[in-house]
Amino acid sequence: MSYVADKEIHVLGIQRSGQHGVLAWILGHFNQVYFKNGMTPQSDKHDRCIKDGSWWHFDLDKRPDFTWENKAEINSDMDAIILGTEYVFPNIPMNPRIEPEKAALAKALGKDEFSKERHYVYVLRSPYNQLASWIKWKGKVRLAKRFAQCWINGAEEALGITDLLPHPKIFLYQDKWFKDEEYRKEISEKLNLPFSDRGLNAVLKVGRNRTYGSSFDKMEYKGNAQKMNVTERWKEFKDDEFFKSVMSNERLRELSEQIFGRFPV
Repeated sequence: MSYVADKEIHVLGIQRSGQHGVLAWILGHFNQVYFKNGMTPQSDKHDRCIKDGSWWHFDLDKRPDFTWENKAEINSDMDAIILGTEYVFPNIPMNPRIEPEKAALAKALGKDEFSKERHYVYVLRSPYNQLASWIKWKGKVRLAKRFAQCWINGAEEALGITDLLPHPKIFLYQDKWFKDEEYRKEISEKLNLPFSDRGLNAVLKVGRNRTYGSSFDKMEYKGNAQKMNVTERWKEFKDDEFFKSVMSNERLRELSEQIFGRFPV
């Protein structure tokens, strides 16, 4: 049996959940990787699914600073292929185009299957820190108005209350992942990978409207991501009336406490 790549890893999360930091860390486990973002059903409108648009090619032996080359087409025999999904709406969909397009691409490359092994990594961040990052990045619009239900849906999936995502799925709690090396080792093990923190300090130049990287720090900490104060973003908005109104949702607070413990707000 032949494959386009040994591993196919989906990195999923609500916008500003920190999934691009997690993505960089996962990238650091490999040398030759292709990445494509925008795997939501809305991607049909933007031609961002498997066969359309350019892929980001990471060659970490030649570009250890985690920069990439845009390539119009994917090559075969990669160490891994990573697909990213940022959810905007309060559900957990997978683009129905992905599976048939993967099969078609494998066939076009003369391979039997797209990947030998796949994982779905859902990044869940403390709602307090995530909402603060969203407001800092985009203001009190769009997702922030639907934030509570969107976050609740992800938390219920993580706690096994729902079962909507494909298997095998891994739930990664971003706040704990950022601070705890032993937890990162557990995630590497779940991905069947030798542990590596090579990508931990990388900040990818990802964003919109020329606003890249962290909502708070932009690209200031490129190469030093661990110096960012990502687990205390909520403090800047703790007295903000809009922030408090969103975070007053009882179900959201209940699930947050189950996963991340009690927050002092």
